[in-house]
Amino acid sequence: MAIDVVIDYACQPKDELTTGGILARLKGRDQAQRIIQVYRDAGDQRDISEMGFELTRATPDGDSETHTVLISDLLASASELDRLAPLCEGCPANRTHTPFGCFSRVNYPISDHAERWLLLQLPLPQDAPLIWSLLGEHLRELNQYAPQVAQIRAAGHIFESGMNPRRRLGEIAMSGDNVFYYLFMQGHIPPARAAMLLLMFNAIPRQLDAPDILKLTPAAADALQRHPFQITPDAALDDHTLREIKALLDALYTAWRLNVTLLLDV
Repeated sequence: MAIDVVIDYACQPKDELTTGGILARLKGRDQAQRIIQVYRDAGDQRDISEMGFELTRATPDGDSETHTVLISDLLASASELDRLAPLCEGCPANRTHTPFGCFSRVNYPISDHAERWLLLQLPLPQDAPLIWSLLGEHLRELNQYAPQVAQIRAAGHIFESGMNPRRRLGEIAMSGDNVFYYLFMQGHIPPARAAMLLLMFNAIPRQLDAPDILKLTPAAADALQRHPFQITPDAALDDHTLREIKALLDALYTAWRLNVTLLLDV
């Protein structure tokens, strides 16, 4: 289970296979590789053509159905990506400089370490008063939907910790539930909201006045120089979730610079 992230930049691979088709093939290939490794680790040396697993899905009428998925079928479908992979070279949305680098994911469960890091990126009134006041304008809505996230947390699977981390930002009290709703549960992220999220989570410099903030969207041609991305990996301190969260913010920055939407499938 994961949050799938896609920079919605038009390209020939997406035209031919669709965004959903590419995503399904990428996930199918990853799933096949993981299952092959499980079989091999268990000493199973069968040919890949003989490997499969059972998949149970809910039906629209509330029942469930189980069918066998062949590893060879997943790999055959994913092989369609190989022909199109060279087209990713030089694509401005290919932030990882690898085939289909506009696709990424944040895997569940989200670690407590990553939740607390996100809270620490939010603005304090003395450091970024304008950005802080804008966050305060959203607080009533965030608090309104926090119980919905609390139910998700209590159900398990999505969050590593059952405890909702909190941080005071002057008069504002923010929680991990607030942050999760703010970042992930408002649908796909268009450029204007991307710019605000980048400011909120300190991904771009905040030393801007109100007119400059209004001019962030659409992003200028020299946005890379005027508003550099300032979040960097830390191999010593980043856990698996925080690496993926930082990659998500990088994808958000890339989508904003290209004036396209960042697609989220939570």
